[in-house]
Amino acid sequence: MKHVLHNSKLYLCLGTMMATQDLKKVLLVSIAFPPDPAVGSLRPGSFAKYLPKYGWTPITITKKFNDIENFDENQPNSLDIYGQCIRTYSFPHPMQWYRNLKRFFSGNRVENRVKNNDSVNNAPDNCFRNLLRKGIKTFLYIPDEHWGWILFAAIRGSRLVKKEKIKVIYSSGPPWSTHLAALIIQIVTGCRWIAEFRDPWARDPWRGLDTFSFFSKRIDRFLEKAVVNRSSKILCVTDELSKDFISRYGLDKKKISVVHNGYDSKEFDYSRQIDQKNSRLVLTHLGSLYGNRNPEPLFQSIVDLLDEKKIPKNEILLRFVGEVGNKNKFIKFLKKHHYENVVDFVSRVPRAEAFEIMMKSDVLIIIQNDASMQIPVKLYEYFATGTPVFCLAQEGAVKTFIENENAGVVVSPDDNQSIKKELFAYFQEWSSGRIKKNDVKRAIIFDREYLAGNFAHLLDEEWKIIDQ
Repeated sequence: MKHVLHNSKLYLCLGTMMATQDLKKVLLVSIAFPPDPAVGSLRPGSFAKYLPKYGWTPITITKKFNDIENFDENQPNSLDIYGQCIRTYSFPHPMQWYRNLKRFFSGNRVENRVKNNDSVNNAPDNCFRNLLRKGIKTFLYIPDEHWGWILFAAIRGSRLVKKEKIKVIYSSGPPWSTHLAALIIQIVTGCRWIAEFRDPWARDPWRGLDTFSFFSKRIDRFLEKAVVNRSSKILCVTDELSKDFISRYGLDKKKISVVHNGYDSKEFDYSRQIDQKNSRLVLTHLGSLYGNRNPEPLFQSIVDLLDEKKIPKNEILLRFVGEVGNKNKFIKFLKKHHYENVVDFVSRVPRAEAFEIMMKSDVLIIIQNDASMQIPVKLYEYFATGTPVFCLAQEGAVKTFIENENAGVVVSPDDNQSIKKELFAYFQEWSSGRIKKNDVKRAIIFDREYLAGNFAHLLDEEWKIIDQ
């Protein structure tokens, strides 16, 4: 890890010296970009923000505001911060048209009639209709719901490359439509292209079953392979994902690089960190829980500890900030045991408020099932607060990171006894007022400003190839 920090400092110095010189230009292609609250906007946003320090001028192609749901008005969207940003149109997704038309013509009448008619639900022709509907839906979600943006981005991006004399382009996925737009731009312009995979594409563990089929999987594999073969370099965010690409496609190790995800130290106000004991042991999970990220083992373990009288119910609080799948099921489960007051469900909050919640928590929770090659961005942000992390995960990138950085404790989600043991240990530490904080100085190598230096180094390597 030391060489990462050293290189980043070196590039920061070089970038400062180059401030008065003409900067090299890179086209950033990303559907998600600030002030979009999607976690996928953080990576390209941070590169756009910090690359000028290392001698590069970023120009970004992204979606128009009216194509972004619930964008964060508190997030800056300044030319001074992110550089030139071109926002293009996107065709509405056919499913959106379908929902709007259905709502306009029938309202809820058809839905209510189907709900109250079991014979319709069990009819063979309805089964066929459902299969047909799923087949059409999986086709319409290849590679994702953003494909209506590809053509607009590719046309505008190709013109920009020629007009601005851009030599290198960068795309970051998911969403995977980003890579297809970049693929077209590369074919048209012949630019060097760095394609970043923050998640696996064809092996996405969180792809919804309603948009997934054998047919769509084969197309995803074909498209992923096309991107891998056509790009100049593949960029991954974990060593595990990098090794998977090398093994799957037989890549030369020189073609693939790793620049980890991270956090932005400028978003943290360490003065808000708790200096006194909370009235209850506060365990917090931030971010949405979806797919296989199931908090049920955590609920069950806490209920067991409360039933066993090891923890008084007025001395522990489990807080979830963000969307939680099957929330009503968990509320019902807690009410059954009369423990509904030990859990607090909070809707999505602005990033500044989320960081304050992190700072004021005793323990921060990660739930990572069946995603062995990924590390959620919030883990780096957790790490930067110094608050200990309690993680439910199997073997993989998350467990390796937490153990290597001594950031907390990792337990298998299937091991109820170990979960109870660690939770009780945290309670005992809290009771005695001595929950140990992590050393935040260790997190500096994951600061996005330094990580942008590592990315700038990759851009410089591509530029040298162009000059040869």
